[in-house]
Amino acid sequence: VSPFDTNRLQLARKNASSNLPDTGRPREILENYELDKLKLVGTMLLQKERIGLIQTPEGGIYRVRIGSFIGPNYGIVRAVSETEIKLEETVEDVNGEWVKQDNNLYLLQEQGKAP
Repeated sequence: VSPFDTNRLQLARKNASSNLPDTGRPREILENYELDKLKLVGTMLLQKERIGLIQTPEGGIYRVRIGSFIGPNYGIVRAVSETEIKLEETVEDVNGEWVKQDNNLYLLQEQGKAP
């Protein structure tokens, strides 16, 4: 198949447009922070659902669950475990197309304790 086949190019454009972020929805508070400024400080079980506890640079603690949004890149929480939060971010690449990328926040080790 030719890489310049018009059907192939149209399919690629259609897939790229399906990744468009929903810019019309209200943004959540943790979307105002870069991921490197946020800290996963703990997790807990709440009615059989694992919840992540995120600390902001100001010291506030916020709960996140699957479906919560975090960070400026339209990051959505896809999984919460005892030690990490898995995110799927939607970013614009160099060609101006929106693509999905995975990212993680890891639980901080307490200072002074061996890992």
